[in-house]
Amino acid sequence: MTADDAAKPETTALVERSAFNFVGLAAANALQFALVLMLGRWLDQRAAGVFFEGFAAVRLLSVLAVLGLDVTAVRYVAVHRARGEDDHARAAVALSALLAGAAAAIIAAVVFGLAPQLSGLFGAHDLRFVLRVMVLSLPAVVLQMVLIGATRGTGRMKAYVVVDQVTDGVLRVTLVAGALALGYGLDGTAVAFTIASYLTLAAAALAARGITGTVRQALGVHSADLIRFSTNQWGASLAGVGLLWADTLLLGLWRPPADVAVYSIATRTVLFGMMFILPIGIAFQPQIGRLYALSTVPA
Repeated sequence: MTADDAAKPETTALVERSAFNFVGLAAANALQFALVLMLGRWLDQRAAGVFFEGFAAVRLLSVLAVLGLDVTAVRYVAVHRARGEDDHARAAVALSALLAGAAAAIIAAVVFGLAPQLSGLFGAHDLRFVLRVMVLSLPAVVLQMVLIGATRGTGRMKAYVVVDQVTDGVLRVTLVAGALALGYGLDGTAVAFTIASYLTLAAAALAARGITGTVRQALGVHSADLIRFSTNQWGASLAGVGLLWADTLLLGLWRPPADVAVYSIATRTVLFGMMFILPIGIAFQPQIGRLYALSTVPA
């Protein structure tokens, strides 16, 4: 068998994963656009702006709280499984979930306590309730990111697409639409958002149940390398993904929520084009980890 023949299955698998990711991201973007459009039409402009400020805060805080451990889970699962070290992979996932979950809980508690001051800073008194309710979803959002990252480390994209891209979007659109239809307004949409986050977390935990270790396994991990890698990834995420959400909050500091609503709808529409770039990168991540592990195995 030639080298070209050996490479064909890997190339085919990569193309298939990229195509599957493209379908998932297309669905996720369509669902997010539907959510934005629904909020823009059913809430008044000011209320929609307050919701988008809360939504941006949760997204930005999730990048901060996850500590880069979502991508770390991808790498360590791929590397350990390539070496046949399934127990080490499960332990790394458990440690990542513990660290990220603890960070998310601490940050959520701080933001919950500072909600009155933050709402005053943004000049929107109704942001206080919305922020307090939506920040309660932070541990769920962060743990979902880590667990879905672990499933991606196996090289299979099904859980990522079905749970993270489709289920999450469907739940948010359905529950928020229900809250709006029942007349619960802005406060109801915040509650619906948080409920959807925990339902999605439950789906992610179910998908990752075979690759998640115990607390005892997590405490037995030599964590220095894992934390060092996650720190580097954390900085990259804050500089990249984090900035996609910081603009909404920065605008809210100087402009009224009504202007934030217009800006958020416009930018989320433009970001629809990202679905043409991300699928290939997402499919490559576990492959790079696996190839790294194989390259370090003694001949």
